[in-house]
Amino acid sequence: MKYTIRNCSMCPCLREGMEIKLRVQSIRLVRIGEIVAYYDRQSGKLILHRVISKKGGFLYTKGDNNWFMDEQAINTRNVLIVYRIINNKRTIDAGDIHFELMNKVYWFLSVIRFFPLIYRRPLLKKYMVNGVRVTRKKYRTLVKNG
Repeated sequence: MKYTIRNCSMCPCLREGMEIKLRVQSIRLVRIGEIVAYYDRQSGKLILHRVISKKGGFLYTKGDNNWFMDEQAINTRNVLIVYRIINNKRTIDAGDIHFELMNKVYWFLSVIRFFPLIYRRPLLKKYMVNGVRVTRKKYRTLVKNG
């Protein structure tokens, strides 16, 4: 599947106008640092973000240019992963050393940018319901009502 980037949530790695190729892969085989695509439940749009954590069958993602982790965790069997980036001058494949190095560097920068937020929200995992982050108040009402 071919897709053209339309926003800057993954800048500077993926810029507006670049083309990428996606393929289906099992969620179990996705590695931390890879760029995945999934459909947002609320907007129905295709979201391209980097996997920053993988726990209990869920993928937690964040855009390289975003300050916050995504609201929803991915828990489907299969996701789309980026395996080729096509810039106007050159093509980079997933097996290429440049692609792997770029993934590692941008994953590291993404986590470093996210790291201070962990201390502001130390109980982030506690307020997850079915892979979706909820507020403390909503979590308490859901637990109270069963």
